[in-house]
Amino acid sequence: MKRRNWKLVWLIAVGYALLLAAVSLLPSGTGPLSGWDTAISPTLQNALHVPAYAALVVLIARALGRPIPLQLGLAALACCAFGGLLECAQAAIPGRFGSVTDMLLNGLGTVVGLVAVSSAKDRIFVARRSTTAAPGWQEQHQKSQELVRRHYYDRGWRHPYRHFEDLLASLLDKSSVVLDVGCGREFAMAPFLCELAAEVHGVDPVAEPGAAKCCAFLTRSGAERLPYRDETFNVVASRCVLEHLQMPVRAVREFRRVLKPDGRIVFLTPNRYDYVSLVAMAVPNALHGRIMGALEGREESDTFPTYYRANSARQIRRIARRARLHVERLEYLNHYPYLFTFSSLLFRIVTAYDRIIGRFRSLHGLQGWLIGTLRKPTNDEDWVT
Repeated sequence: MKRRNWKLVWLIAVGYALLLAAVSLLPSGTGPLSGWDTAISPTLQNALHVPAYAALVVLIARALGRPIPLQLGLAALACCAFGGLLECAQAAIPGRFGSVTDMLLNGLGTVVGLVAVSSAKDRIFVARRSTTAAPGWQEQHQKSQELVRRHYYDRGWRHPYRHFEDLLASLLDKSSVVLDVGCGREFAMAPFLCELAAEVHGVDPVAEPGAAKCCAFLTRSGAERLPYRDETFNVVASRCVLEHLQMPVRAVREFRRVLKPDGRIVFLTPNRYDYVSLVAMAVPNALHGRIMGALEGREESDTFPTYYRANSARQIRRIARRARLHVERLEYLNHYPYLFTFSSLLFRIVTAYDRIIGRFRSLHGLQGWLIGTLRKPTNDEDWVT
């Protein structure tokens, strides 16, 4: 890129930062931006922190001009430091209040921006990219995989999916009838379940019944209205489904209806307070398909809206109570920072965060996953609120 264009990018980045500072630090009701803060709701004000800082980190990364982990890390640190200083300064200004929530949202915006930069690096940095850039990114990916092995698998860590499978295996036997709700287009878990149970069913809104594997029966349907008779299954399994439920109480009541007495609902779902979930909640659902396509190569048709209405321990307990189910098991699991494998620096930073929240029990509620079982009472008399 020509030198004058780099100067222009820096001027835009600095000008945008000054605009954020002006919006954040001007006393309420004064100056050219007077009244903006009272014209919109506090919830929207908070939500605007995420796109604002996502745009800032993209501008800084673009101005630095080199798609390497060090430059991306510097961009992230600059955004976080800038946001932190603004929040601290707000506390001393009439009509302005700095908060930890806003600082966290600034950090989330930074993460969104980093994801955008990393997923669009070919377009953002094409003018400065050499013919050897691709091998460099491939080498970085290999280095990140080595970090995953060293910091997670070599320390005995197991993927949440393996914990979910272990839990199912402990509840199923050759006389069991099991239903996998949200099994996917081709029911990938069917072979595993067929080895454990006598009869295996799967249901999903995009299921392709002709793609059923082994002994499984595959049906196209949503979770809120299951096409099965009452008391049909010993176990209802749900992996990465609860976050997509717009009416979770109705869906869980359906799970209960098709369960036999003393049957179990086994679930694994993202925790709404994990940083990935917080970013997902801040980003409109209309953009999720494009983002997942850029990050994972997933088809937009296979990316569904998320609501996160059954994704915390409190929400699970409330839903279980309303559906007349006993919470038999509920715990948090962590995940390695897979979104940051493009940068060794960021990977190490987020790994350190993961260890901190894993070490202190009071912080477990920030981990990435929730796993648990809900039990249907054997009779109405067994139900105690």
